[in-house]
Amino acid sequence: MRSKASRDPKKIIWISVATEAIGCLLLVCGELASVPMAWGLGLAIIVAGTCLMVVQLLSFARRPVLSTEAGTTPGANEPGVLYFDSLVRLSEQGIAFLTSSPSRTVPYSSIESVQSLEPTLRNGKWRIWGTGSLSTWFVYDGHRPSRDRIFVATIKGQTTKLGFTAEDSFRVETILRSKGLIRT
Repeated sequence: MRSKASRDPKKIIWISVATEAIGCLLLVCGELASVPMAWGLGLAIIVAGTCLMVVQLLSFARRPVLSTEAGTTPGANEPGVLYFDSLVRLSEQGIAFLTSSPSRTVPYSSIESVQSLEPTLRNGKWRIWGTGSLSTWFVYDGHRPSRDRIFVATIKGQTTKLGFTAEDSFRVETILRSKGLIRT
């Protein structure tokens, strides 16, 4: 039986990032101290961490996409659910981000506004997960480069915005507009 940590791709990615950081530290220490063995070990650890991350990202990208047909997805027929796909669930209460670990729900009352943006390099088209500028945190979506819209939510009382995508951005934008959250 696989451990719980091995099932969570984000934990594996963080472990591989930590592994690479240790490898870099050994590499620098080996170079500064002129110890070839430490340098070689550091390089090997960096390569192992990178391989671990690539394998995890590829396996996570191949996971089956949940169907959005009524009755085929868990949670799709729950009362109050307005929209549901493998990335987000919009209900009467708020938005649940399903690829967060654990899944995070933001009530509509906590959202100041949402921008609906055309994907570009500048606004996160290639940002699969995390942040590049510390101003916007993107929820994991391995297919973000192929999405037609990117949503950026400004949360009340927080400086970091929350970026996300959906499989049917038109429906999500319509729902958010009906809630008065879309800022043009």
